[in-house]
Amino acid sequence: MILSIWVTNNCNMQCDYCYEKNKGNSNMDISYIKSIINFIDKVYPQADSANLFIKFFGGEPLLNLSFIKEFIKTMHGIKGNYGIIRYSITTNGTLLNREVIDYLNRNQIECSISIDGYPDIHNLHRKMKNGNGSWDYIEDNLEYALNTIQSLSARITYSSTTVQSLYDSVLFLVKRGFKNINLFPDFFDQDWDDQSLESLKQQYFKIKEYNKCNRDVNISTGNYADNLSKGYIGCGGGFNTYSISVTGDIYPCTYSIDYAQFRLGSIFDIDNYKVVKHITDHDKRGDCKGCKYFYICQSGRCIYLNYKMSGEFYKTNGFFCEYQKLEYKYNGL
Repeated sequence: MILSIWVTNNCNMQCDYCYEKNKGNSNMDISYIKSIINFIDKVYPQADSANLFIKFFGGEPLLNLSFIKEFIKTMHGIKGNYGIIRYSITTNGTLLNREVIDYLNRNQIECSISIDGYPDIHNLHRKMKNGNGSWDYIEDNLEYALNTIQSLSARITYSSTTVQSLYDSVLFLVKRGFKNINLFPDFFDQDWDDQSLESLKQQYFKIKEYNKCNRDVNISTGNYADNLSKGYIGCGGGFNTYSISVTGDIYPCTYSIDYAQFRLGSIFDIDNYKVVKHITDHDKRGDCKGCKYFYICQSGRCIYLNYKMSGEFYKTNGFFCEYQKLEYKYNGL
């Protein structure tokens, strides 16, 4: 089971491609921890999963590090039957000092730092609230993080304006010492066109050729390789995946959390919570019929991402469709 906890909706940055629109200055209160654990106890036995994966989200989650510390301390002190418990955090890296880095490593928290590539590319979209690029804020403690945190990765978000530098950005991060790099496009960028898609194709296959000769580096272009042989997998939102907002409201996933109509309940009223199972109606995927990737495409299972992109559960945007096709071709299908 995957549980994303939004420990804050505050952020010290102002990235122009951020899909989280409801920013604020609220932190999740430590008093919520007991209710979250009660919620886990209720839904975990019904989830189709042997283990528990807890992700700390924001905003910038390190702005509420005290909550994260208390939550993990509390979990360590109980004897829940959760299988293997994993923790992760996605951070912009600006608040990673040595004390924080040591804490993340000591507690085996998987850490993903959002770095879009070499400084000029990174600073293009990822700016502090004062308008300055954020690279210099990350640089000071990056080497220590790379040498200390056992499970550390870089997350590159690329857009139609930075895609032509994707390969060079990967090489830059490899030279800095990253062994795990995850690549994600800005799905909501309205400027993707034939030229930028062709550039993405060229960058992908340069990266693929590089990876063939450098097996010690793990470069992931998406989340789909594990599903290629499984066929259609339905949306697990409200069953295998959950997101808890900073106010304690329960949502199916991270993409749905901005929409009040998708609220499933509250951690403070779990007795009335009912497990949800989404059954995809493939007949409604009219634009996708006839595609060779119909039953494995992410648009057939990630319905809330579809909704965030197009306003409909069974319709995606044009870029995402072409991107998915490229993903499967990249993986040999």
